[in-house]
Amino acid sequence: MMLARKTVAVAISVMACAAASGTALAQTAPAGQPDQNGQAVQGAPATPPTGTAASTNDPATRAAGVRRVIGLGELGFDEGLQFSGLNGERELFFPVVAEAAQDMVLRLSLRSQSAFASRRSMQVLVGDRIVFARGLGNEDESFTVEKAIDPASVENGFVKVTLRYSGAITEDRCVDQRVAGDFLSVLPDSALEVALDPAALDTIDRVLAMMPDDVVIRMPERDLREAEMAALIRINAALVARNARVTFDRAAVPAAADGSDDALWSTGTIALGFEPPADAGPALAGAGGLSVLSLGSAPGLLVSGDRPQAAAELLSSRWQALALGSSLSVAAANDGEDAASATSFADLGIPLTSASLVDQVVFDAAFLGSQLPAGTRPSRLDLDLAVATDTRGSNVTIAAFLNNYLLASTTSPGGNPVTLSASIPAGLAGRENALRVLAQRQPDTGDCANPPQGFPVQLLPTSSIETTALGRPAAEFFEATSAFGSGVTVFMPEAAAGSLKGAAAASLVAGLISAETPFDLRYGPVGDAPQAPFILVADTLPEGIDSPVRFDEGRVRLTDAGGDPLLDIGGLDDYTIVQIVRAGDVTGLWIRPDADAASADAAAPIVPVALDRGDVALVDEAGLAFAFSTTRDQLVQVTYPDRLSLTDLARQYWPWIIGALWIVGTLIFVTLLSRIYRRRRAG
Repeated sequence: MMLARKTVAVAISVMACAAASGTALAQTAPAGQPDQNGQAVQGAPATPPTGTAASTNDPATRAAGVRRVIGLGELGFDEGLQFSGLNGERELFFPVVAEAAQDMVLRLSLRSQSAFASRRSMQVLVGDRIVFARGLGNEDESFTVEKAIDPASVENGFVKVTLRYSGAITEDRCVDQRVAGDFLSVLPDSALEVALDPAALDTIDRVLAMMPDDVVIRMPERDLREAEMAALIRINAALVARNARVTFDRAAVPAAADGSDDALWSTGTIALGFEPPADAGPALAGAGGLSVLSLGSAPGLLVSGDRPQAAAELLSSRWQALALGSSLSVAAANDGEDAASATSFADLGIPLTSASLVDQVVFDAAFLGSQLPAGTRPSRLDLDLAVATDTRGSNVTIAAFLNNYLLASTTSPGGNPVTLSASIPAGLAGRENALRVLAQRQPDTGDCANPPQGFPVQLLPTSSIETTALGRPAAEFFEATSAFGSGVTVFMPEAAAGSLKGAAAASLVAGLISAETPFDLRYGPVGDAPQAPFILVADTLPEGIDSPVRFDEGRVRLTDAGGDPLLDIGGLDDYTIVQIVRAGDVTGLWIRPDADAASADAAAPIVPVALDRGDVALVDEAGLAFAFSTTRDQLVQVTYPDRLSLTDLARQYWPWIIGALWIVGTLIFVTLLSRIYRRRRAG
């Protein structure tokens, strides 16, 4: 979403600033030999070790303080990485606070094989310096690379690690290199282990930068105020945006001990609703407080104050860079209206990278529907590329795909910027969208002895996605999320204020709005005629609000188009149900918690639920169980077996009804004939 102006009032009680950056200079030795720092590189085939199998000589193990292991999963590579075709490169950016980093160890678990004899190698670069290189054999082998990284390698809050893979199967360049049947896999347990100085983790921005993706939200042993419940939703929305895994607990004090003496920082803590520390400084009237919380081995964050929601908004805003102290008092941090009809790639966070075009270049990008202006849908793609001319003046073919569907293609000789415009059909885009730009050109090669020459190609910042108003009520969950972008009111029962399952409902609400969506929270019913978009958490729906599935008609059965039952859920008591509902022209969402939610008193990990297509969704403890639409071509039918209308009775008992009517008709006919006969005899 286009970054709009924000207003923020911040009172900083404690501020500490420092900067340190540089580039690591490292020399490496062959596999299995110590380098100049005395560190060994393990290169023998073996079963990939776990992330905790570090050498006792590792600097990160020797250093006192907090250990933080940043795995590939936190960078978005849950299944690791894989290269093939004797070529590949990937840049990884590990978030590290330079002021707190004492020692770092890069640990890569790798597996390699080639079906045919070939000469292959891999390189590891930190920053722009090669720190490790190794030849790869043809047999299946697993090995681990461990390299000490100089803390001076941190630049702009990240350690840049580049993995390069290359090889050749023959000197004949007319042979397709893909026939090698090769691969190099970087396994998911690969990670960067950082030894952190706890004393340097004393500011909010540093704690946020290093906080793990497993986060526990700690609440007091009392009912939450409306403002605190709103802050809980806002915190959840910020954590959902960073794909964090959230759990809840309650405690008498915010710095409750976890009973572990391990210095490994594996779980982050955000406390909500507790009194701020004595050294937090004076709070602004009507503002929220945000401060660093001391938890022993690792720090946490405390959200407090009269308006904790305002402090929670800072967690997902670009104003995090202002959180340079250990305590802040935040009066406001709100997004303004953005009425632009076109959103540039830069606003969507799409990297405008360049590449060398030999025969094919692929640019992959992703964006969320909630990043577009509220109440709109993408209607047009305007793609601008700069393509260099090759020595022969060959045309380059450019194709654009959205969610694996080809939108348009064009050809150009290059030399000047190329524009590719395409309409986006309604219904193609959703909550999460994958954009792929493909550039292809016949390689410029003189003969099989010379390598093909590459020429630069780059996406330009003028590329954009044009939007148009939806023009109708939201019929899909992702459309409702977009419609809520201008503001929504959340209604929750008062019983949710003191329940861990109420916190779980708040987490579900957070998944239905974006981290920037403005909202108000109220305890109590929604009323019969809401006038603005709303989200209702309740067991029943008030009169005057229509829902696709009703719960006052007895059992609910889902059947396919042929009438065969898909699911008979007996009132849906075992599921949390989310539906798009309407009160006249007003769109809302109804969340009906499962029947066990009120009685459950144990916190459980909250599975993020991303609702995309459909207007009815069934959610259980494992996440999204099933979602379907009642407005599109109905492949799923909703029936109520316990509800018998006159039509249903006629269909069920029609043979008996026909028999009864035949008997009644016969009796009437016989009676008429009898009367006629008696009249004739009497006459």
